[in-house]
Amino acid sequence: MSRISGRTRRGISVCALMFAIYAYFVGGYINNPMTNASADLAIAMVDDHSLQIDPYAGNTSDVAGRGGHIYSGFGPGLGFIFAPLYAALKPAFALLPADSLRRMDKRLYDGAVVLSPQIRDTGGRTIAVLLVIAGTLAVAIPLVIACSLCMPGMCRRYAPRLDDPGALAALTLFAFGSLGLAFATNFVHTSVAAWLIWIVVCSAASMGERPLSIARLAALGFALGLAAITDYPAVLFSAYAGAFVLWKCARTDRLKATGALTLGASIPLGSSLLYHFFAFGHALTNAYRFRLRATDQHVFDVSDIGSSLPNLAKLYIAFIGPVSGIVWYQPVVLLGVVVAARWLLKTREPERRAFWALALATMLTNLGIYCTYPVSTGPGCLPEFGIRYMAYSVPFAVVALAALWSEVGENARRARTALVALMILNTVPVWVFVFYGLPVYPERGYASLFARIGPGSYTLTKLHQGNILTSPLWGWAGFAAVVALFTMWRRAAQAFVSRGA
Repeated sequence: MSRISGRTRRGISVCALMFAIYAYFVGGYINNPMTNASADLAIAMVDDHSLQIDPYAGNTSDVAGRGGHIYSGFGPGLGFIFAPLYAALKPAFALLPADSLRRMDKRLYDGAVVLSPQIRDTGGRTIAVLLVIAGTLAVAIPLVIACSLCMPGMCRRYAPRLDDPGALAALTLFAFGSLGLAFATNFVHTSVAAWLIWIVVCSAASMGERPLSIARLAALGFALGLAAITDYPAVLFSAYAGAFVLWKCARTDRLKATGALTLGASIPLGSSLLYHFFAFGHALTNAYRFRLRATDQHVFDVSDIGSSLPNLAKLYIAFIGPVSGIVWYQPVVLLGVVVAARWLLKTREPERRAFWALALATMLTNLGIYCTYPVSTGPGCLPEFGIRYMAYSVPFAVVALAALWSEVGENARRARTALVALMILNTVPVWVFVFYGLPVYPERGYASLFARIGPGSYTLTKLHQGNILTSPLWGWAGFAAVVALFTMWRRAAQAFVSRGA
């Protein structure tokens, strides 16, 4: 009993320290068109009992239109997540002075119109900012913490010879050197869907021989359905994960499990079908078909398959483009594909083969979609950290690297040194994004930013741009606190992953 309580205490310490570090770096909350589109939908549903975001449409350029009304330009999942959070916080928001909100709305509009001159001056900007911050703290950060805590167990399950340093390296890489860090601190629909799916995969992997209850299977189905309506491509990845869940069930239980998964998924999926029917007139359409930006309308357009096929320009953008190339921004994914393919061919144990098949299917599909976005709207069109679209692959890639780490053994120092170097390369653009926010591109002048702000954060960068906090000492002081927290976290994490703990 003491051992269990000791491990629980270590897990709580790991979670608390991760939360503190992530909370310091919370970003992407000011005039973020992607997240504002979903926040506006939540505000409209709660305040106006409507799916139309006309009163708030100036908060975002990622909008769709039909019948003279404006709607969110994304799937409704993130808006559905925001809605209960906004309903809970609305009494607190009501205490904020109206004059202060109007002045802040005006300042936010003045900042947004510089970047997007066509944007309209509408209300609710400050409330949207506060809601995005609350969503990051209440949803994005806990999701990544949950994914991180699953990582050592997943790595050991599918790389059984993994030692304690390897398990700690995998946990550290995901939590502080990958898109896990980037999108714990930024609330984005793609990553929310990816983390939900990974949690379902981890839950299925831990089933063992005991059949899951109907309630738990329904909960997994609900999570997969929610992921599918949060980011349209997640339909495919949710289907892959659902198949893995069913495979993990005993054959005699698969019919029951299918029913439970379907029951759970039907709630978010049914809600999404109704949303699209009432917003766009057809249950099986998607918001991109009605985007006000004409170039956006070709994204996910299966009726025009020619525009969705890869070409040389798209491949360049996807693999080595300066603002989106996987080689520069998340190279562990490319190695992860190779390792997953090798383990799928090598292993004969059925469960491991099933997992590596899932990993390979997820990463190859993710890569395929990444290479098909239109050049004008895809990951390389703007320096907006388009690598976020690869979030579905990252957890699987980390497990693949852990498997490779365990295979090369302690004596292959050069191989392990090369893996560490790859992890560091993977980490650099993530920390650049976390330190200074968007845009992310090589010519931004990071040496100058570092000299003026120090190792900052999104908030410190914005305060510096507003001439409020101009000394780099603020950045260094905050970073010193983060280093202290990370040192404590690493000590707690080391104990948490230790087999002998």
